Amino acid sequence: MVKMTRSGWVAEAHRACPVCAVHDAAPAYYLTRHVVVRCRNCDVMFNSQFPTREASAELFSQEYYLDVHKPAFEPQTVDYRDDGSMPIFERGLQIIAERLGRRGILVDVGCGLGAFLKVAESRGWVPYGVDISRHATAYVRATYGFEVFNGELMDAPFADGSVDIVTLWDVIEHTTCPREVLQKAHRLLKPDGLLLVTTDNFDCLISDIGVILYRVSCGRLRYALERLYIPYNCTYFTPASFRSLLRDCSFEETFFEKMEYPLSKVRANIGEKLALKTMYALAKLLHRQAQFML
Repeated sequence: MVKMTRSGWVAEAHRACPVCAVHDAAPAYYLTRHVVVRCRNCDVMFNSQFPTREASAELFSQEYYLDVHKPAFEPQTVDYRDDGSMPIFERGLQIIAERLGRRGILVDVGCGLGAFLKVAESRGWVPYGVDISRHATAYVRATYGFEVFNGELMDAPFADGSVDIVTLWDVIEHTTCPREVLQKAHRLLKPDGLLLVTTDNFDCLISDIGVILYRVSCGRLRYALERLYIPYNCTYFTPASFRSLLRDCSFEETFFEKMEYPLSKVRANIGEKLALKTMYALAKLLHRQAQFML
Protein backbone atom coordinates (compact mmCIF):
# COMPACT_ATOMS: atom_id res chain seq x y z
CA MET A 1 0.00 0.00 0.00
CA VAL A 2 1.45 3.38 -1.02
CA LYS A 3 0.17 6.87 -0.42
CA MET A 4 1.50 10.40 -0.96
CA THR A 5 1.48 12.59 2.12
CA ARG A 6 0.78 16.33 2.07
CA SER A 7 4.49 17.04 2.55
CA GLY A 8 5.34 14.99 -0.53
CA TRP A 9 6.93 12.04 1.25
CA VAL A 10 6.03 8.57 0.11
CA ALA A 11 4.64 6.42 2.90
CA GLU A 12 4.97 2.72 2.17
CA ALA A 13 3.82 -0.12 4.37
CA HIS A 14 6.20 -3.08 4.63
CA ARG A 15 8.90 -1.26 2.69
CA ALA A 16 11.92 -3.35 1.76
CA CYS A 17 15.24 -2.63 3.47
CA PRO A 18 17.44 -0.57 1.08
CA VAL A 19 20.46 -2.71 2.01
CA CYS A 20 19.25 -6.33 2.10
CA ALA A 21 15.84 -5.94 0.35
CA VAL A 22 14.05 -7.96 3.05
CA HIS A 23 10.53 -6.84 4.01
CA ASP A 24 10.87 -7.17 7.77
CA ALA A 25 11.38 -3.93 9.68
CA ALA A 26 10.22 -2.68 13.07
CA PRO A 27 9.64 0.99 14.01
CA ALA A 28 12.45 2.50 16.06
CA TYR A 29 11.63 6.23 16.26
CA TYR A 30 8.44 8.09 15.34
CA LEU A 31 9.68 11.52 14.23
CA THR A 32 7.72 14.53 12.98
CA ARG A 33 8.08 13.92 9.25
CA HIS A 34 9.08 10.27 9.04
CA VAL A 35 9.43 6.98 10.87
CA VAL A 36 12.87 5.45 11.38
CA VAL A 37 12.72 1.65 11.25
CA ARG A 38 15.23 -1.12 11.90
CA CYS A 39 15.59 -4.09 9.58
CA ARG A 40 15.26 -7.32 11.54
CA ASN A 41 17.36 -9.16 8.97
CA CYS A 42 20.51 -7.00 8.65
CA ASP A 43 20.01 -4.56 11.59
CA VAL A 44 20.30 -1.49 9.34
CA MET A 45 18.10 1.49 10.19
CA PHE A 46 16.30 3.34 7.40
CA ASN A 47 13.68 5.96 6.61
CA SER A 48 10.39 4.26 5.87
CA GLN A 49 8.99 7.42 4.24
CA PHE A 50 11.88 8.11 1.85
CA PRO A 51 10.82 8.60 -1.78
CA THR A 52 11.06 5.69 -4.19
CA ARG A 53 14.07 5.42 -6.47
CA GLU A 54 12.10 6.93 -9.35
CA ALA A 55 10.97 9.92 -7.27
CA SER A 56 14.13 10.57 -5.22
CA ALA A 57 15.68 12.91 -7.81
CA GLU A 58 12.93 15.44 -7.10
CA LEU A 59 14.00 15.51 -3.45
CA PHE A 60 17.30 17.12 -4.49
CA SER A 61 15.82 19.79 -6.70
CA GLN A 62 16.83 23.44 -6.88
CA GLU A 63 15.00 24.07 -3.59
CA TYR A 64 17.30 21.64 -1.77
CA TYR A 65 20.37 23.64 -2.83
CA LEU A 66 18.94 27.16 -2.54
CA ASP A 67 16.82 26.75 0.60
CA VAL A 68 16.79 23.45 2.50
CA HIS A 69 20.58 23.04 2.62
CA LYS A 70 21.51 26.64 1.84
CA PRO A 71 24.30 27.02 4.50
CA ALA A 72 26.14 24.07 2.96
CA PHE A 73 25.96 25.17 -0.67
CA GLU A 74 25.70 28.95 -0.82
CA PRO A 75 29.37 29.71 0.04
CA GLN A 76 30.69 27.58 -2.82
CA THR A 77 28.56 29.42 -5.36
CA VAL A 78 30.79 32.45 -4.64
CA ASP A 79 34.07 30.50 -4.57
CA TYR A 80 34.35 26.70 -4.50
CA ARG A 81 37.20 27.04 -2.01
CA ASP A 82 34.70 28.43 0.52
CA ASP A 83 33.03 25.02 0.84
CA GLY A 84 33.06 24.08 4.53
CA SER A 85 34.17 20.56 3.60
CA MET A 86 37.46 21.76 2.10
CA PRO A 87 39.65 20.39 4.97
CA ILE A 88 37.87 17.02 4.62
CA PHE A 89 38.44 17.00 0.86
CA GLU A 90 42.13 17.74 1.41
CA ARG A 91 42.36 14.97 4.00
CA GLY A 92 40.73 12.51 1.62
CA LEU A 93 43.07 13.39 -1.24
CA GLN A 94 46.04 13.00 1.10
CA ILE A 95 44.88 9.50 2.05
CA ILE A 96 44.36 8.61 -1.62
CA ALA A 97 47.83 9.91 -2.57
CA GLU A 98 49.48 7.86 0.19
CA ARG A 99 47.77 4.64 -0.91
CA LEU A 100 47.62 4.96 -4.69
CA GLY A 101 50.74 6.93 -5.54
CA ARG A 102 49.47 8.27 -8.86
CA ARG A 103 46.88 10.51 -10.47
CA GLY A 104 44.24 9.31 -12.90
CA ILE A 105 40.50 9.20 -13.49
CA LEU A 106 38.29 10.15 -10.56
CA VAL A 107 34.51 9.76 -10.46
CA ASP A 108 32.70 11.76 -7.79
CA VAL A 109 29.25 10.29 -7.13
CA GLY A 110 26.76 12.84 -5.84
CA CYS A 111 29.03 15.66 -6.97
CA GLY A 112 26.56 18.37 -5.97
CA LEU A 113 27.72 21.82 -7.13
CA GLY A 114 31.16 20.55 -8.09
CA ALA A 115 33.46 21.93 -5.38
CA PHE A 116 35.32 18.65 -4.95
CA LEU A 117 35.62 18.20 -8.72
CA LYS A 118 37.48 21.52 -8.84
CA VAL A 119 39.73 20.53 -5.95
CA ALA A 120 40.52 17.19 -7.60
CA GLU A 121 41.29 18.90 -10.92
CA SER A 122 43.65 21.33 -9.18
CA ARG A 123 45.53 18.33 -7.74
CA GLY A 124 46.07 16.75 -11.15
CA TRP A 125 43.10 14.36 -11.36
CA VAL A 126 40.83 13.93 -14.39
CA PRO A 127 37.44 14.39 -12.68
CA TYR A 128 33.99 13.26 -13.75
CA GLY A 129 30.77 13.83 -11.83
CA VAL A 130 27.57 11.86 -11.30
CA ASP A 131 24.44 13.25 -9.64
CA ILE A 132 20.70 12.55 -9.76
CA SER A 133 19.93 16.26 -9.34
CA ARG A 134 19.19 18.06 -12.61
CA HIS A 135 19.86 21.38 -10.90
CA ALA A 136 23.30 20.29 -9.64
CA THR A 137 24.50 18.74 -12.89
CA ALA A 138 23.35 21.76 -14.93
CA TYR A 139 25.19 24.06 -12.51
CA VAL A 140 28.45 22.10 -12.73
CA ARG A 141 28.40 21.99 -16.52
CA ALA A 142 27.63 25.70 -16.84
CA THR A 143 30.05 26.87 -14.13
CA TYR A 144 33.04 24.56 -14.58
CA GLY A 145 32.54 22.71 -17.85
CA PHE A 146 33.08 19.27 -16.32
CA GLU A 147 31.55 16.14 -17.81
CA VAL A 148 28.74 15.25 -15.44
CA PHE A 149 26.21 12.44 -15.78
CA ASN A 150 22.69 13.20 -14.58
CA GLY A 151 21.35 9.98 -13.09
CA GLU A 152 22.32 6.99 -10.98
CA LEU A 153 25.87 5.63 -11.01
CA MET A 154 24.51 2.29 -12.25
CA ASP A 155 23.48 3.98 -15.51
CA ALA A 156 26.59 6.13 -15.99
CA PRO A 157 28.59 5.40 -19.19
CA PHE A 158 31.91 4.39 -17.62
CA ALA A 159 33.69 1.21 -18.70
CA ASP A 160 34.35 -1.47 -16.10
CA GLY A 161 37.92 -1.37 -14.79
CA SER A 162 38.55 2.14 -16.13
CA VAL A 163 38.46 4.30 -12.99
CA ASP A 164 41.22 4.94 -10.43
CA ILE A 165 39.12 6.54 -7.69
CA VAL A 166 35.41 6.64 -6.84
CA THR A 167 34.37 9.14 -4.15
CA LEU A 168 31.06 9.49 -2.31
CA TRP A 169 31.09 12.53 -0.04
CA ASP A 170 27.99 12.41 2.21
CA VAL A 171 26.05 10.62 -0.53
CA ILE A 172 25.60 6.92 0.23
CA GLU A 173 23.04 7.71 2.95
CA HIS A 174 20.83 9.49 0.39
CA THR A 175 20.60 6.74 -2.20
CA THR A 176 17.76 4.22 -2.24
CA CYS A 177 20.09 1.50 -3.52
CA PRO A 178 23.41 1.66 -1.59
CA ARG A 179 24.33 -1.96 -2.38
CA GLU A 180 23.90 -1.43 -6.13
CA VAL A 181 25.93 1.78 -6.00
CA LEU A 182 28.82 0.09 -4.22
CA GLN A 183 28.73 -2.95 -6.51
CA LYS A 184 28.84 -0.68 -9.55
CA ALA A 185 31.73 1.30 -8.04
CA HIS A 186 33.63 -1.96 -7.51
CA ARG A 187 33.15 -2.93 -11.16
CA LEU A 188 34.32 0.47 -12.40
CA LEU A 189 37.53 0.50 -10.37
CA LYS A 190 40.87 -0.75 -11.65
CA PRO A 191 42.32 -3.72 -9.70
CA ASP A 192 44.23 -1.37 -7.37
CA GLY A 193 41.61 1.39 -7.46
CA LEU A 194 40.18 3.00 -4.35
CA LEU A 195 36.74 3.89 -3.04
CA LEU A 196 36.53 6.80 -0.58
CA VAL A 197 33.30 7.32 1.37
CA THR A 198 32.17 9.75 4.06
CA THR A 199 28.80 9.34 5.72
CA ASP A 200 26.92 10.01 8.95
CA ASN A 201 27.65 7.77 11.93
CA PHE A 202 24.56 6.81 13.92
CA ASP A 203 26.60 5.15 16.64
CA CYS A 204 27.68 8.48 18.10
CA LEU A 205 27.29 10.79 21.10
CA ILE A 206 24.48 12.87 19.59
CA SER A 207 22.54 9.69 18.88
CA ASP A 208 23.20 8.41 22.41
CA ILE A 209 21.75 11.60 23.91
CA GLY A 210 18.83 11.70 21.47
CA VAL A 211 17.86 8.10 22.15
CA ILE A 212 17.95 8.61 25.93
CA LEU A 213 15.76 11.73 25.70
CA TYR A 214 13.34 10.00 23.33
CA ARG A 215 12.96 6.94 25.54
CA VAL A 216 12.65 8.65 28.92
CA SER A 217 10.02 11.00 27.46
CA CYS A 218 8.10 8.17 25.74
CA GLY A 219 8.86 9.71 22.35
CA ARG A 220 7.91 13.30 23.15
CA LEU A 221 11.48 14.71 23.19
CA ARG A 222 12.46 14.16 19.57
CA TYR A 223 14.56 17.24 18.77
CA ALA A 224 18.04 15.70 19.10
CA LEU A 225 17.08 12.65 17.04
CA GLU A 226 15.45 14.79 14.37
CA ARG A 227 18.62 16.86 13.92
CA LEU A 228 20.55 13.64 13.30
CA TYR A 229 18.04 11.32 11.62
CA ILE A 230 17.13 13.83 8.93
CA PRO A 231 14.34 12.98 6.44
CA TYR A 232 16.69 13.59 3.49
CA ASN A 233 18.61 10.40 4.38
CA CYS A 234 17.35 7.03 3.23
CA THR A 235 19.70 4.84 5.30
CA TYR A 236 21.27 5.49 8.70
CA PHE A 237 24.56 3.60 8.87
CA THR A 238 26.85 2.74 11.76
CA PRO A 239 30.49 1.79 11.15
CA ALA A 240 29.57 -1.86 11.75
CA SER A 241 26.63 -1.92 9.34
CA PHE A 242 28.51 -0.05 6.63
CA ARG A 243 31.60 -2.24 6.94
CA SER A 244 29.39 -5.30 6.59
CA LEU A 245 27.92 -3.89 3.39
CA LEU A 246 31.38 -3.06 2.02
CA ARG A 247 32.57 -6.63 2.63
CA ASP A 248 29.48 -7.97 0.85
CA CYS A 249 30.43 -5.78 -2.13
CA SER A 250 34.00 -7.22 -2.19
CA PHE A 251 35.82 -4.18 -0.78
CA GLU A 252 38.78 -4.44 1.58
CA GLU A 253 39.08 -1.66 4.13
CA THR A 254 42.46 0.13 4.24
CA PHE A 255 41.59 3.25 6.24
CA PHE A 256 39.00 4.40 8.79
CA GLU A 257 38.66 7.71 10.62
CA LYS A 258 35.88 9.36 12.61
CA MET A 259 35.10 13.07 12.28
CA GLU A 260 32.28 15.63 12.50
CA TYR A 261 30.16 17.30 9.84
CA PRO A 262 31.50 20.86 9.28
CA LEU A 263 29.76 23.21 11.71
CA SER A 264 29.68 25.98 9.08
CA LYS A 265 27.39 23.82 6.91
CA VAL A 266 24.82 23.14 9.64
CA ARG A 267 21.56 25.10 9.51
CA ALA A 268 21.23 26.25 13.12
CA ASN A 269 20.97 29.39 15.26
CA ILE A 270 23.84 30.72 17.38
CA GLY A 271 22.73 28.86 20.50
CA GLU A 272 22.41 25.58 18.65
CA LYS A 273 25.85 26.01 17.09
CA LEU A 274 27.43 26.71 20.46
CA ALA A 275 25.80 23.58 21.86
CA LEU A 276 26.99 21.58 18.86
CA LYS A 277 30.53 22.92 19.20
CA THR A 278 30.60 21.76 22.82
CA MET A 279 29.18 18.39 21.84
CA TYR A 280 31.75 18.04 19.05
CA ALA A 281 34.57 18.58 21.56
CA LEU A 282 33.13 16.01 23.98
CA ALA A 283 32.48 13.50 21.19
CA LYS A 284 36.09 13.78 20.05
CA LEU A 285 37.32 13.00 23.56
CA LEU A 286 35.01 9.96 23.71
CA HIS A 287 35.69 8.92 20.11
CA ARG A 288 31.96 9.17 19.45
CA GLN A 289 31.90 11.54 16.48
CA ALA A 290 28.88 11.71 14.17
CA GLN A 291 30.62 10.99 10.84
CA PHE A 292 33.29 8.69 9.48
CA MET A 293 35.54 8.33 6.45
CA LEU A 294 36.59 5.02 4.90
